[in-house]
Amino acid sequence: MEEQARRDKERVQFRADMLQWRREEREARELERQREEEEKQNRLEVLRNQVGVVAEADPERMMADTEAWRSRHLNVKFEFELQRPLYSINTYTDTQIVSDPRVRVEQALREAGLHHSQYAQEVLSVIKPPKPPRRDTKSTLKF
Repeated sequence: MEEQARRDKERVQFRADMLQWRREEREARELERQREEEEKQNRLEVLRNQVGVVAEADPERMMADTEAWRSRHLNVKFEFELQRPLYSINTYTDTQIVSDPRVRVEQALREAGLHHSQYAQEVLSVIKPPKPPRRDTKSTLKF
């Protein structure tokens, strides 16, 4: 019985020692983590101080024109020249095209769904252009 009591005491003491050792290990890890966190915060603070704003407030400079704006507005003529078309186009305007009765009739036939019918061909062949075509544009080829 004494032997069993002694073993139990040893076992209880061993468990208490292990518990104490684990607690000390946990506290040591916590202290190490806190020390690393403090070092990290110190490094971040040093970095913040390095990149901190050192410019003074200058509302006049803030509201003034920038160099890019000034250079762009000094070269307005040059910019206009760049945006000009490379060549002029001699063609009809949209109002001239729409004023032609043939186009309006063809559009009405399309909306009605008749533009492929025999009726559409007959109607469009009867309508004359507003002005007769120039004589030099007529083809001499016979098809």
